[in-house]
Amino acid sequence: MVNQTENIVNYIEYGYSSYDGDKILLRKTFLDYNPNGTLKEIVKFEEQGNTSEVNFYDQSGSLIKTLYNMPGLRETKIEYLYSKDSTRMLEKHYEDEKKVYSTITHRYKDKKEVERVDTSTSEKPFYWKYDKNGKVIETNENFFNILYFKYDSEGRLTNKIVEVHFSDSDEKDLPKNRFLL
Repeated sequence: MVNQTENIVNYIEYGYSSYDGDKILLRKTFLDYNPNGTLKEIVKFEEQGNTSEVNFYDQSGSLIKTLYNMPGLRETKIEYLYSKDSTRMLEKHYEDEKKVYSTITHRYKDKKEVERVDTSTSEKPFYWKYDKNGKVIETNENFFNILYFKYDSEGRLTNKIVEVHFSDSDEKDLPKNRFLL
């Protein structure tokens, strides 16, 4: 459903049972907007009607906090703390109101993410490189491989090369494969 300004205000997600193929309600999502049209809040309800996730945004539409209410999930809250110039953001994961168990550091240039350091998954940073039009041309955002992208003059993807690395260690003699997708 959309409002008068053509913004989506709610939607429903469905899946299908692998057992009998029946359609299953997964979640309902409601969106609220700031007066300037940026996102203010997104609330997700699970099939049973329980709130499972709430995302809060500042006046500029930047995500500042996420609250979770899901059984079995370690984290209950994530805070997104931006530097004054918006070139750095700390993503703090909490397992209760006060205890941080993980912090991910994001770096930005020209409003695009260029590096993410998550020491809980790898000591090496993930990175993104962009062309002059702002399209990703290289990234290691997937473990154990580097992706290279090429675009035509219209900005359409024309080539994707994957360079596979079998370890994120610094060893120089590990096998590498390059292939086109």
